[in-house]
Amino acid sequence: MRKRKHGGGRRRRALGHTVPYRSCVACRRSAPAAALVRFARAPDGAVLPDVAASARGRGAWTCPSAGCVTRALERGGFERAFQAPVLGAPATLVQTVQRALAQAGSSLVAELAATLEGKDFSPGRLAHPRGRA
Repeated sequence: MRKRKHGGGRRRRALGHTVPYRSCVACRRSAPAAALVRFARAPDGAVLPDVAASARGRGAWTCPSAGCVTRALERGGFERAFQAPVLGAPATLVQTVQRALAQAGSSLVAELAATLEGKDFSPGRLAHPRGRA
């Protein structure tokens, strides 16, 4: 029988993070979950954007940029995150993501992309003097 850990998120609270953080499967940058796009895998292996972040099951998160979505498809980031093979062409998935984000609110997406540009939101880098988590 495994012993359960009793942390309760003390480290996250000590750093002042009150929102959940997720990591991009392409560039490995950590950011608040609201600043990233969630993807879900359909049973047939297709990868679909889950802008509302409400689909059941395992999810994969990327930055709201075409480069990160393409990189995740080409370098196997989605396969690692879903622990299963995925189907999808980078061009069609990028277009689908852009359409879904435009419907969700283009001003919000532009603001999030500007916030992420050139910044590292990783809470682990703030906590450890050598930059390790």
